[in-house]
Amino acid sequence: MRRFLGAACVAFCLLGRHAAADVDHAIGGAFSSGAQDVFDFYDEAIPNSEVTGIPVGVSYRSIFQLPAGLRIDLWAGPIVLVFGDVSYLDLPVSGTVGWNFHESGNANPYVRVGVIGHVIDGDLTDDSSASGLLGAVGLEFMKQRKVHIFVEVAHDTSEIEFDDGFGVRKVDALGTLLTVGAVLAF
Repeated sequence: MRRFLGAACVAFCLLGRHAAADVDHAIGGAFSSGAQDVFDFYDEAIPNSEVTGIPVGVSYRSIFQLPAGLRIDLWAGPIVLVFGDVSYLDLPVSGTVGWNFHESGNANPYVRVGVIGHVIDGDLTDDSSASGLLGAVGLEFMKQRKVHIFVEVAHDTSEIEFDDGFGVRKVDALGTLLTVGAVLAF
């Protein structure tokens, strides 16, 4: 996991230095089916406990627009928090390569695939990290403006291992994500 995070930081610095004019920044709110699975696990594992959290988190993404429609996305989030009688924190970080189908148009469909890692801290978790593959399809609207909108559906294959004392149980880290947000193009 440390190697993955280190490689992501190096890629971010190198790409930012060489493609600074083509970097967009995206901020969005993401609904995560996996976050709901984590909440459900804690409700089942610790009956009569107070578990609070919402399956929507904030994410940030740097998008490096390269020639011929190629894109590289470095993404952090959505952060998943559970609090109350238990505590849980998941900070996902990913790197993907993708393709813009109509980069110069007003609406731009795109696809992206890559890897995702999770830095995890929480009650009953077996590991402090998890990793998997990430695939996404999305659509950017009003692309000709400095601030435009995007909608994306993604899937994360990562699983988190929990041990509730009766055995190890695997739960989707983020599962399927629906993200809506704004892109700031410079």
